[in-house]
Amino acid sequence: MRIAKKSSSKDKLQPAPSSRSLRISILFLILGLFLGVISNEPLKNLKANLSLLFEAESVEVLTEENDLPTLDLDIKYKDFSRIAQKRNEAIRLNALRSSDDDFVKGKISHGSKTVDCKLRLKGDLAQHWSGSKWSLRVHTRKGNSIFGMSRFSLQDPVTRNHTYEWLFLKNLRLEKILGPRYMFVNLKMNGKPMGVYAIEEHFSKELIEDQRKREGVVLCFDEHYMWNLHWNLSWPSTYRTSGIEIRNSNKVSESPSLSKQRETAVNLLRSFQERKLSGSQVFNAEKTGKFLALSHLWGAEHGLSYADINFYFDPITAKLEPIGLDAKPNQTPLNPQNYFREGEMEDTWVNYALRSPEIAFAYVRALDRFSKPAYLSMLKKQLEKEELHFRRILTNEQFLENRHSIWRAKRLLVESNPWDNLENRTEVIRRGLDDSKIALIFGRTKKVDQQQGIEVTIRNALTQPIEVLGFKYLGQHWKAKDSIVSPDKKAAFLCSEDDNVVLPPNKWAMDSPRTDHRFTFFPDSAEQGKTNPLGNEPVIAKVRIFGLDKFLEIEVDMDGKTFKPKALPFASINEATHESIPWIREEGDKLHITKGVHLVTEDLFIPRRFSLVIEEGTCLKFAKDTVMISEGAIIAKGTAENPITFTSADESWGGALITNAKKRSKLEHLHFSNAVGIGPSLQNQGIERFGWMLTGALTFHECDVDILNCKFSDLRSEDALNLISSDFRMLGCFFGDVSSDALDGDFVQGLIKDCQFERIGGDAIDVSGSDVSIEEVRVQSVFDKGLSAGEGSSVIISNSSFHNVSYAIASKDLSEVKASKIKVRDAKKSALAAYQKKEVFGPAKIEITELDLEETSKRHLAETGSSITLNGKALDTVELNVDTLYGKEEGSNQDENP
Repeated sequence: MRIAKKSSSKDKLQPAPSSRSLRISILFLILGLFLGVISNEPLKNLKANLSLLFEAESVEVLTEENDLPTLDLDIKYKDFSRIAQKRNEAIRLNALRSSDDDFVKGKISHGSKTVDCKLRLKGDLAQHWSGSKWSLRVHTRKGNSIFGMSRFSLQDPVTRNHTYEWLFLKNLRLEKILGPRYMFVNLKMNGKPMGVYAIEEHFSKELIEDQRKREGVVLCFDEHYMWNLHWNLSWPSTYRTSGIEIRNSNKVSESPSLSKQRETAVNLLRSFQERKLSGSQVFNAEKTGKFLALSHLWGAEHGLSYADINFYFDPITAKLEPIGLDAKPNQTPLNPQNYFREGEMEDTWVNYALRSPEIAFAYVRALDRFSKPAYLSMLKKQLEKEELHFRRILTNEQFLENRHSIWRAKRLLVESNPWDNLENRTEVIRRGLDDSKIALIFGRTKKVDQQQGIEVTIRNALTQPIEVLGFKYLGQHWKAKDSIVSPDKKAAFLCSEDDNVVLPPNKWAMDSPRTDHRFTFFPDSAEQGKTNPLGNEPVIAKVRIFGLDKFLEIEVDMDGKTFKPKALPFASINEATHESIPWIREEGDKLHITKGVHLVTEDLFIPRRFSLVIEEGTCLKFAKDTVMISEGAIIAKGTAENPITFTSADESWGGALITNAKKRSKLEHLHFSNAVGIGPSLQNQGIERFGWMLTGALTFHECDVDILNCKFSDLRSEDALNLISSDFRMLGCFFGDVSSDALDGDFVQGLIKDCQFERIGGDAIDVSGSDVSIEEVRVQSVFDKGLSAGEGSSVIISNSSFHNVSYAIASKDLSEVKASKIKVRDAKKSALAAYQKKEVFGPAKIEITELDLEETSKRHLAETGSSITLNGKALDTVELNVDTLYGKEEGSNQDENP
């Protein structure tokens, strides 16, 4: 096809047309003429087909194998008639007004798998139902799924700009940003081939968990005003006056924990609408920044519309994350939109979110990385071949179609090349990021208390923040944070990474006027020229766009005059509780807690720019309902004689969260006790924080840690220690008197060695989606499982013992456990168990050698499809109702781990 004519790499995939190509073209020309004669619009349809035939590289398109999976959709006549009636109504109204009452029953099949479903017509506008390919919303029933999805849409690929949406969503997932699964399939409806459809996952628990996130509510703005913009409504105000809707609201209402999350999520978004909370207080700054950068890269502004954007509430961080959906990436390399001040209306939700420096920083940092040639090369290498394959299949399907379908598809499939467009867009983006004229900088000499100084004024020229490192003159250097005089240093915003001064844009929005920043510093008078008070060297300011790595050195225009615009105060949003605590001292980028017994009476927050160092023998006693939150690494090195203690001053405290720390934490001889977690709907005694939920007494989230010779005891949270998306080492640790699970690892990798677990009310070790090695652990008196591996985990365990447990080792849901030299005594239910618990996963596996059993009546329990091998020999399997293992009634829909 000519879709790749600009790229030499694609030329290798698409050889030049041969004589065979000419013969095929002539054949299609004759066929086209024949069909044109018998059609209603012979000349117009013929012209469209011939245009497609000669503008596409026909050989490659016509010979491309359609190896897409096939879905069969069966709908009874009366139910199909209801869908058709709804379509006729939509055509009459020129818009679809759908509701849950429109769903009809059906069956959907893939291969040998057939599941019950319900479905309805979907799509607000005519492109979804005016042609022969009708868009459908499908919900599978009875806990079943297709391709791991329980809710999805089937629609003509052109409604999402063919392969552009696929590329954008793939890119989101590569960067671990939430987006639905999206693929192409061949669809048959009641046995009739309907051609190629796009299948797009819709909001469900599986959409979230497939991307290694805990189940949480999804919410969006009510789009009523999008379709009902009357004469007495103002379009620019709609996102701030719209209500907030919860996806799958019935399911959320049935769950106490999701209901509590809903209250917090709604209030967060509403406070954002009201501008009572900033963007970084409401949204995960790093993920929101990446999402906006990828939307910018692909021209996916349609998905940013207030009527299309959706947000996930993460119960771990108690913040919202955007979900990419219905993006319709731009197929033409237009000038990229300015996200800081442009959009569908004046002051969009994106504009206001970027008013938060943390989100602006993350957005620019990501945009800088994504727009570099190395990143595009990586992306192209991963996706180009598969995308071209899909594009050829979709183009092939257009031959002999009507002119309307061809002209609409041809613009996207033949005349437009996504890789050329992406390259052109990045060139425009880079021109903005690489410009050296980012600020107006001028200065003058100024005497202060009889001392000759230099005053420099910096005015941001951009619609995005810039950062000032400092100044240099005559071999001397001054930091901006030490030189700032206006606004006051306490009111200026300092970058959390390295304390540089950040200047807001020249216009955040209509209600935020521009503010100049002034700096004064004092050169050594002996170095200045005698006749020229400024000497012979230029004054240099070091500045950069906030979020970029490289600083620019800009000569200050010393014109002797200072422009003084009307200035408004610029309040700092950097608040840290440590500054008022006498037993914490600041030394550079470290905060030190001095040895002693200290009472913590309110939440202790450690900012990202610091690491927390705790001296041996220190005891922190936390008051009831307090927590510790750190965005920096924790270095707590106690000794056997002088351990470090985290405990409660009263009967309990909430616990500690260490999240997104850039450096690796290290805990040694730490005694951690009496914590109850956060969120009473998850754990009976958890403290109430209105939707913020932590199951771990101690939680490490997206940060690496070494845990050595530590003790965890008397803990009443859902998990004593919860590790999430982290790399860890845990050596010589003890867990005892824990009300539920001892160690819970979600999407982690690491080592557990020489650890002991006693008197555990749930599982001793519970890992999901993880890769873990376990050596020399001793597990005793555990109510449930000694080792539970789930959701595709890979575990190697050796030289370990289990005594008085329900199950010693359980592998489930595509997990694989390799065990050797295992001793099991008194397993109440079974020493080994392998089974599939969740429908979206698959069977599990255990391979074990040298198993020593005592006082255990049942050696193994393996569900048909799963497998257990002992010393190389496969053990027998049985049909198994997994619900009975978890004490559920037949037909229960519960998913919770006991």
